Amino acid sequence: MTTALNRGVFWLAILLVAGATLGLRMTRLSERPLHNDEANQAFRFSLLLEQGTYHYDPHDHHGPTLYYATLPVAWLRGQHKHAELDEVTLRLVPVLFGVGLILLLALIADGLGRGATVVAALLTCVSPAMFYFGRFYIQETMFVFFTLLTLAAGWRYSRKPSLGWAMLAGAGAGLMFATKETCVIVWFAMGVGLLAALGRNARNALQGRLRHIAAAAAMMLVIAVVLFSSFFTHLAGLWDAIRAYGLFADRAGGAGHEKPWFYYLSILCWTRAGGFVWSEALILTLAVCGIVSVIAARPDERPGLGVFLCGYALTQIAVYSAIPYKTPWVVLGSLHAAILLAGLGAVALVRWLGPWRMGWVGVALMLAGLVNLGMQTWRGSFRFAADERNPYVYSQSSPDVLRLVKNIREVAAHHPKGRALVIKVMSPEYWPLPWYLRDFPNVGYWSSPDLAEDPEAPVMVTQAELADKLQARLKDRYAQEMAGLRPGFMLTVFYQQDLWDAMVAARSGGPRR
Repeated sequence: MTTALNRGVFWLAILLVAGATLGLRMTRLSERPLHNDEANQAFRFSLLLEQGTYHYDPHDHHGPTLYYATLPVAWLRGQHKHAELDEVTLRLVPVLFGVGLILLLALIADGLGRGATVVAALLTCVSPAMFYFGRFYIQETMFVFFTLLTLAAGWRYSRKPSLGWAMLAGAGAGLMFATKETCVIVWFAMGVGLLAALGRNARNALQGRLRHIAAAAAMMLVIAVVLFSSFFTHLAGLWDAIRAYGLFADRAGGAGHEKPWFYYLSILCWTRAGGFVWSEALILTLAVCGIVSVIAARPDERPGLGVFLCGYALTQIAVYSAIPYKTPWVVLGSLHAAILLAGLGAVALVRWLGPWRMGWVGVALMLAGLVNLGMQTWRGSFRFAADERNPYVYSQSSPDVLRLVKNIREVAAHHPKGRALVIKVMSPEYWPLPWYLRDFPNVGYWSSPDLAEDPEAPVMVTQAELADKLQARLKDRYAQEMAGLRPGFMLTVFYQQDLWDAMVAARSGGPRR
């Protein structure tokens, strides 16, 4: 596809968008309370940071790339222990990969067209979902980055076959595998897209390429073996990486996260909550325009990458929609595929309006749409970052957690042992408290007060429904407060009365204990 953008303007635009993405995503990075999934990932990383060991868990937490990628960030920030880590260090990792996602677009610019690529970069920057989950310490943004790396290297190989591009595509596939088990779904979607692009020429296209294909497969295998075996220190991780697919297949039925088939489309198209409309329909509408532009083109003028993207994007969203297990961050891969098609659609829309000298109308509407997306992004990632009215908020930790931890810290300041005081958490759910109490050395965790032989301690935390059961076993006097852990789950915190009174007095300007 031709474009009026020259090479210099194109690179300036890409770099400006990448810089803006970095600056915006780093803004107030530690403000939102850590999601329980983020806290779990942080704990897993801390074992690698402090002990130098990592063992792949086939039941949960996904692959090892997130943890190994976090190591240099922590080292550069001078953090070598769990207690020294902070939210900025953790969330910088997805932020940097999100910026890399924009820079990678340059590798497919000749397939999309420079104008379409710049539009895709802008949409990647301002998309509420891409922005919101691009600041989550989970694997999703990395996974999309490695997916685009694989796709882009494959595209470069199709333009000029070489061993280097083949091996880079294999490396990307290996990193996808080592990041998230759902890579098999994306590989399937890529296969459908490739068949759509090659058509009857598929067999001919593979002839004479066996050496390169073998090299790509070998690179993928080497990366997977090295990472899942924890650099050959835990060979059992290789078998775990295989048997994980049986475990995750069982979870695909829902495992408490069952949603209707249209869940992803609904949160992207239209949600009205809190007096606001949340919608990324601009991206989906432009993606449809992109699909139409590819289909409507003469067979000899259809962009090969565009045909691939049509099959790839439609297959991916169809498969993910058919699986009952759904969480909002899983939509990122499908959304990014739609963003690439939206770039094609934006250019096609302006071209279609050109004969009526109405191209400026299309540009103006898209600019207005970008502003609207930007406003939603600000609202969703800052003002409503932990609010259920945000359609991307899912089991998000409540801001109450920060208040609870603040109170515990102030109470500890009045205890003779300071942060070495004993804290007992007796609740079936308590994450992300282990993250926020990581610098308290004497914290114990039980799923119920019944499991603690002696539940009494200067500070005790339990599920609100279990508070009466715990109180019946206490001998001394305790102050109580309630705090939300996440939507629908309340905690009751018991504080030794004299410590609580000392804290209240200190806040009001009275003498410290």
